[in-house]
Amino acid sequence: MENTDTAVNYVIYLDSFALSLKVEGLRPHTISCYVRDAYRLGERSGWIPPAKLKTAHVRDYINWLSARVQPSTVTAAQLGLRRFFRFLVDEQEIATDPSAKIKLVRFKVEPQPTYSLAEIAGLLAALAAFTSIDEEAETKNYRVQMNFVVDQIEEIPGIVVKVEHNYDHYIPHAVVTFAENWKGPSYSEIADRMKAADPRVYVAVDYRDPARKMWIDPLNLQDGEVEIVAEQFRKILIDGASGK
Repeated sequence: MENTDTAVNYVIYLDSFALSLKVEGLRPHTISCYVRDAYRLGERSGWIPPAKLKTAHVRDYINWLSARVQPSTVTAAQLGLRRFFRFLVDEQEIATDPSAKIKLVRFKVEPQPTYSLAEIAGLLAALAAFTSIDEEAETKNYRVQMNFVVDQIEEIPGIVVKVEHNYDHYIPHAVVTFAENWKGPSYSEIADRMKAADPRVYVAVDYRDPARKMWIDPLNLQDGEVEIVAEQFRKILIDGASGK
């Protein structure tokens, strides 16, 4: 990663931004999305300080993102960036929002279908079930999943793995660090192997250069997928530990 010191300084702003969102009571997934887009903007802009970000930098990022994702996702990213810049204005780190002059990307909204009374009743029941989700129970389930991952890989030589749920990890994550006797590939290479595998699995790697840890995030895992993730992770780590 180029401009490492500048990148770290930029990420300090992201840490403060994430903390402010957490204090406001936003859900971990929402915080993760907002911080992700602010991070990508910094990466795309060469990690220049937020005070020097111009409308052109934001427009370049939006154009880059538009070529890769759906318009609705681009709009969501723009809203996240506006939230980031509003935070910086409130903190008096910048004077104005450089994204304010950029119009939100338009996307087509399909007409909503007509529902019968029975279907409406079913939708209301589903909504009631969703809004009654116990965040504590949800977190407990994430921890159970990540403990399973830990159990599958903790005996592999050269790694240290544990479940972490703290400021850096908004929900329980299975975090892997390499011990001094690890002779295998780097964190980034392990993550690349996981993405290239079948099935493809995403492993998060920290922003530092060189990276100091990687982790499994259970946020979007469906029932039965944690076993697949753990098996794939175990196989690739064992291959790495054996020099493959």
